[in-house]
Amino acid sequence: MDYQERSRHRMRRRKRNIRNRRIAFGIILVTIIGLMVWIFIPKDIEEREEQVSGTSAPTNVPSPTLQITRDVVTATPTPEPTPTKELEPTYTEDELFCMAAAIYNEAGGDTCSDETRMLVGYVILNRVKDPRFPDSIREVLEARNQYGEFYWTGVKFADRSSKPEEQHAVERAYEIAKRVLTEPSPIPETVVFQAEFEQGTGVYKYQDGIYFCHAKEVN
Repeated sequence: MDYQERSRHRMRRRKRNIRNRRIAFGIILVTIIGLMVWIFIPKDIEEREEQVSGTSAPTNVPSPTLQITRDVVTATPTPEPTPTKELEPTYTEDELFCMAAAIYNEAGGDTCSDETRMLVGYVILNRVKDPRFPDSIREVLEARNQYGEFYWTGVKFADRSSKPEEQHAVERAYEIAKRVLTEPSPIPETVVFQAEFEQGTGVYKYQDGIYFCHAKEVN
């Protein structure tokens, strides 16, 4: 009996130990699984949340479609530029030709400045305004004993103007003539003489070997 009782007691203790070991093993296993879940799963969730939040459209940014629609509705159309009408010249082709020819013949050389050429033109215009001279540029230039050969040849460029080396001077004479015919005259209306010598009632300006002189005022 004692032997059997001891055997039973050992068996019960062995079973109890085995049960306790199983319980302890289970607790350890559950603890390990819990630690793994705590360590790895939250990071994976956070990464997924970051990926989702990175790819989703921000709620505070307006929709491109809505922005485009708003711009189209509120945009102000750009007005088309109004075509400007070109001003017609206040002089005729004949007046331009006569003025350019006179400037070239009287002051077309390289020794004369553009200012001198313009003074030649302004003297011609002063004569047109003066009642003691003819009323047009051509008539002023073709008057007797006034502008060289123009009296018997008519207004024309000097023969040297056909030379290639004179083309620049001819073009410059035309440019100066346009300015004379369009820009206000800076000289007094009494300056009606232009020559290589003094005349009239006094010298207004002597420039590039040319005298520009006054005449008596018309009463």
